[in-house]
Amino acid sequence: MDPTFSRRTTIFSGLITLILGLVWFLAVNGVVKANTDIFEPLLTIFGAVTGISGAVWFTSSRRDSTEPAESLEQRNRRVLIESVRRKWIEGVLKDALRDAQIQIDAKARPDQVSDAGQFMGYELPIEIMRRDGKTTEPLAHTAAMLRQVFRDTKGKLLILGAKGSGKTVLMLQLAEILLDEAETNNTPIPVVFNLSSWGNERKPLADWIAGELGRNYGVGKKLAAEFIGGDRLIFLLDGLDEVAEAYRDDCLHAINAFKTPIRQLVVCSRTEEYDDLVDKLDIESIGVELQPLSEERFEGLLRHYIPYSETVDKILATLQADDAVWQEANKPLFINILITTYKDGQPFKPEYVQGDTIRKIGSLVIEPYVRRQLQNTLVSNYPNDKVLRWLAFIGHNLKQRQKTIFYVEMFQRDWLPTKQSLRSFVWGISITFGLLLALIALLDGQETALIVAPLFAMSFASSDINLERRIRWNVWVILKSTWENRSSVSVRLVVMLFCVILGVGTMLQQQGLFGLLAGLVVGLLAGLVVGRVVALFVGLFVGLIESLSTGTSIEDRAGFNQGLSEALLVGLVIGLLVGLVIGLLVGLVIGLLVGLVIGLVFSVSAGLFSLFLTGLVTGPGSAIRHLVLRLLLYNLGFAPRRYDRFLLYVIDRRLMRRVVGSAIFIHRYFLDYFADLWAREYAPQYEENSRAPIGGFLSRSNK
Repeated sequence: MDPTFSRRTTIFSGLITLILGLVWFLAVNGVVKANTDIFEPLLTIFGAVTGISGAVWFTSSRRDSTEPAESLEQRNRRVLIESVRRKWIEGVLKDALRDAQIQIDAKARPDQVSDAGQFMGYELPIEIMRRDGKTTEPLAHTAAMLRQVFRDTKGKLLILGAKGSGKTVLMLQLAEILLDEAETNNTPIPVVFNLSSWGNERKPLADWIAGELGRNYGVGKKLAAEFIGGDRLIFLLDGLDEVAEAYRDDCLHAINAFKTPIRQLVVCSRTEEYDDLVDKLDIESIGVELQPLSEERFEGLLRHYIPYSETVDKILATLQADDAVWQEANKPLFINILITTYKDGQPFKPEYVQGDTIRKIGSLVIEPYVRRQLQNTLVSNYPNDKVLRWLAFIGHNLKQRQKTIFYVEMFQRDWLPTKQSLRSFVWGISITFGLLLALIALLDGQETALIVAPLFAMSFASSDINLERRIRWNVWVILKSTWENRSSVSVRLVVMLFCVILGVGTMLQQQGLFGLLAGLVVGLLAGLVVGRVVALFVGLFVGLIESLSTGTSIEDRAGFNQGLSEALLVGLVIGLLVGLVIGLLVGLVIGLLVGLVIGLVFSVSAGLFSLFLTGLVTGPGSAIRHLVLRLLLYNLGFAPRRYDRFLLYVIDRRLMRRVVGSAIFIHRYFLDYFADLWAREYAPQYEENSRAPIGGFLSRSNK
């Protein structure tokens, strides 16, 4: 049995057993009305499951400890290498290489960096020395050449080229080579970062990279700092040109401030946008610029892969009729798109549109490809008009936020496209949770909380939804903290002082001076016992928080929307712990003052109230708002009901690519195309209907 599965089963069944035991105890003592006969078989079943899974977990951990142990550092390296490989090599590169393999020509550009130095006359290698040190062999492809250049320049490189020229694919081919070396030789790990989101916060690059390691690779803050500070990574920085123009120079300055003599990095950018920068990349290296294809080679590739001369003739005549369109289309990306679209005999029917070159390319090349991919479907639950609308909605929001990777967990209130839908979301959440808080406060006898409930609910509805952060469980951190705090002097002194005051006050009222002495003795004894119990709970709670907040390990997400289940789980565990601690403390105080039965009642009510409040401020609160927001977007016609199935569908249609628990468009051109489609086709109708009653608006949106 998988140790992770047995561990989770033990924790889950143990919690269920604990809850059942508490309810059974209350039922036996008459605090709650319940048939006590049903608890014995349930407790037996869940207790047995807990015992068996716990034994398996313990046995597997003991067995693993007798085998050659994998250190935490080795495990973290392995997990990060696997994560990068799954996301970018298997998820993106392998899919891109399914197309026609086009050898890309390149040339050295030492003038594109500010410190070319010894590389001023550098020529790109076309062959490599064999291991015998005497003979050479030709380099098989451009990626192998790039690896040799990267080695010659001591791990610093600038890759330039036009949009769609194959820069990212080439960088990922280099990443694959470097990953293989990291696995076998324990060299630094190549990690891919897209710079497009840097402009949102404009932090120092080390801080931004630490955040990206957490969001995209599940690396904890502490471990991220160790990776960066220890130069254990090779930083592959893609998309400098995708940073907002106003911040692009600042981003280059941040990269220059981040680089060190031994830090290895690769920067990728379009040539035109890079030439517009005030400064150059400050590395002792060269730039490698990918070259456009010749007309003869473009035509030869089309005729080789599309066996229909008339179709090829029409494609070439249409594209070459406009010099700007031809210059834009003469790239490996569009060759592959044209081949995929027309290799099966589909006729070329150009639709001429007015607009800039990018819009013409979208109409002549991208739109037929999208139409072909959606038509080539045997069974689909998604009408094409909805697929286009949903993709346009994603493209619009990604471009607006300067992002390229789409996570289902990234939804926020400002994704709602109309002011009325935003007001509906905020007021709906506020009223619902305000009434629920008020009801719980009344049932709990806390009328003063009625004043706070509406304000808390409004603040809750207006706050950000935080599901992108990885939840990391480290059982050993929790157990270590619990053990270290079992004899916490400060906690035990506070509890002991409280018990002494409570005992003295109670006994003094009943028995005078003798009661004073008796209360002192009883308080001290009670403080010793209760203090140790409370210290254990405090240690458990602190350990849980440390485990969740300061990651020393890597926990990556493998599925779409996994953050939702993680948020619900962590909120349940924290809520149970907080509710248990507060419930025990309240029950202890009330029990000593009034009586055991009343103390139990107050213990349960305080614990449930604490559980509810903790759920609001931790994961479940974000999960509930996320689901409500998704429901609103679905009803408005902007999103599917099941994003996991929809993303798998468009990935299968090769409109997007999977990056483990996220997705990206197959190229930035497609993101721009769908964002433009939103602006042309969908945004105007929603602006026109923004003042319409919500019911009528919803009915129009779902047509």
